[in-house]
Amino acid sequence: MKAEQRDGIEYEFTTVLDIVHDCHLANATKDRTGLFGGDAKIITRETGAMLLRWLESGEEQLKPPERKYDHETAIKWLNEAPTVPTAQSRHERLHALAESDSQRSDLDSALNAYMEAALRAAA
Repeated sequence: MKAEQRDGIEYEFTTVLDIVHDCHLANATKDRTGLFGGDAKIITRETGAMLLRWLESGEEQLKPPERKYDHETAIKWLNEAPTVPTAQSRHERLHALAESDSQRSDLDSALNAYMEAALRAAA
């Protein structure tokens, strides 16, 4: 099942997923997007939708220098998103980097508040 390609081709890609074929499990061996957080995940339609939202957002990659997570800055960055798709993309990226369930819950609450405010503004 090894792909025939030149050595070092991974350098050209933003994301490289190693896939276990019998269970559709993907492990990101390279991820400049910050979407996968180093955990193996089952590939679903949502995986593709998540990548598409990131691509369409036009955002640069999330660059935590040493993958250090600053929760206060993360919440602020999420709240400053200019559009709903951008907020959703940021939420997914930050959710993968969060260090605890409590931080992930805070991010979920921040996204919900952002979405409610966006709905009120649109009405």
